[in-house]
Amino acid sequence: MHHLMLITITMSDGATSQDARLRVYSKLVDDPSFCGEGRRFRSPLADWFVIGGHWSGFLASTGIGSDAVQRDADHQYGTDADAMLVDRTLYDTFLSPFAGEDQQLSGRNSRPDFADLDGDEVNESFIGRKWLIVVDYHN
Repeated sequence: MHHLMLITITMSDGATSQDARLRVYSKLVDDPSFCGEGRRFRSPLADWFVIGGHWSGFLASTGIGSDAVQRDADHQYGTDADAMLVDRTLYDTFLSPFAGEDQQLSGRNSRPDFADLDGDEVNESFIGRKWLIVVDYHN
């Protein structure tokens, strides 16, 4: 079954969507708790994942970058629409429900899973500082 996870991460000034997507992919591949033997998420959370995937373009549902939506479930690094610098709209729409948390697994309800790969608790300082990336994972 495919699941949606929202990831946030800090990138250096001048970073692009591609930079954020590649960094998140690399960090998740190297995290044994996500797709390996277990740690952060206790037992491995996923047996397979891609950036975007079935949820490619999900962030564009806010109206931001909606012209750039290209759904491609097989492209492991996603598209530009699958990683965006957090702005007020993205924060209010996707991150504010996770305020005060650095990760939250939804238990497969209607909410996506969430993790900040820097271990920071969600707050308004994420605006303009963090990138928000969409991950499609299978378990």
